[in-house]
Amino acid sequence: MKKICECSRKKYWGKGKVIEQIINIIKLSKKKVSILEIGCGEGYILYTIYNAIGFKNIERIVGIDIDARTIDRARDINKNIEYHVYDISEEEWLKSLSDFDLIISINVHEIYSNDEMFSYTYDMLNKGM
Repeated sequence: MKKICECSRKKYWGKGKVIEQIINIIKLSKKKVSILEIGCGEGYILYTIYNAIGFKNIERIVGIDIDARTIDRARDINKNIEYHVYDISEEEWLKSLSDFDLIISINVHEIYSNDEMFSYTYDMLNKGM
């Protein structure tokens, strides 16, 4: 389990500052936040956020990815995080998930160029954090 995380950490080493800023935003929030990561892979970013904060400032933490194998590995890493297998180019996932304070999507736009999909995610956001 730890080995999987260390492999993921190497993949995301350049994202450290972004993750740090996300953690700081959550810590400054006056309410518990709900987080969605689109294209979470093995869940390293969510795992890092959860380990830094736990559920102290987090109401719900969800990751989605198209690859069932990476979602299985993510579930092995941290069972406190909710993971789902969805193809974000289809609207099915939009109907099952909503009401998030923070949506993270790093490098997903390189795979999916559907701007309409990203406008849907805006509608999934709660107003004001």
